Amino acid sequence: MRRLNRRAPLGSRDRGRRRSILSGLPRARSALGRTNLLCSRAASVGFDWSGPADVMGKIREELAELEQAMARRSRRREAAAWEIGDLFFALANLARHLGLDSDRLIEAANRRFSIRFREVERLARERAIDMRQAGFDRLDRLWNEAKKNVAPVI
Repeated sequence: MRRLNRRAPLGSRDRGRRRSILSGLPRARSALGRTNLLCSRAASVGFDWSGPADVMGKIREELAELEQAMARRSRRREAAAWEIGDLFFALANLARHLGLDSDRLIEAANRRFSIRFREVERLARERAIDMRQAGFDRLDRLWNEAKKNVAPVI
């Protein structure tokens, strides 16, 4: 990774291109990991929320914007995609402010979902429930039961 020359003022020229505090971020990182790097770099020059409570305010703002996007009649999908991305970004910032690794958090959530869903499948088999015919409400009840049956995965 190229190190930022802290002696060169931001906005100085480097090989004919403008340097940025965001220059040189690795491309191979996950999207959430890259978010953490982007925000850490921006924070290094003072562009950051003061703490988790401020980030929570931003999350509420982004959620409200997503709700507005979902209410649109035209270009709803595009608007929702934009706002969902902003919401992910804000959530990753909250994790960063709490000293948590966003990638590990989503990996753990994926594991929890997989374990719980397999438990839903087991419960359905045990009770001779055809999951394709059961409907969401019935499956959701099994999901809630599965959450109680399965130990938390962090």
